[in-house]
Amino acid sequence: MKDVAPKLEEEVKQETFQETLSGVGARAIRVERRRRSRHKVWVDVVVIPPEDVGEPFWATSEDICFDGLLVSARKLLPAQTPLSLLICNHYTPTIRVDAVVVHRVRGVGMGCRFGTMSKSARRHLYQLLQAHWV
Repeated sequence: MKDVAPKLEEEVKQETFQETLSGVGARAIRVERRRRSRHKVWVDVVVIPPEDVGEPFWATSEDICFDGLLVSARKLLPAQTPLSLLICNHYTPTIRVDAVVVHRVRGVGMGCRFGTMSKSARRHLYQLLQAHWV
């Protein structure tokens, strides 16, 4: 999993689609421009950080796409932290994927970009999202 972080870190630097707009007073509004649309699919997520960062914990997500998801959790990991995710749902077998934390927002959760994923995991993710396309 350690070899995933540098590769994903470089992708994050190259593919960040955020710009800061001037807001009211000294506040700034951050606008995120996503590469793909996200789907509202409720799933449970087991977050498995590296051993030196912490213990695995349960979280949820309702915002997922082919590239990543927003993990809703009280515990937030630092940006650029590599981790493994187990995405559990009622529609497909559990999906295991390596990921990296790309951003975090207190009270909301942390955005994770998917890294390495097996062919079967990718197929199950596609089936999960396909079942929820409008």
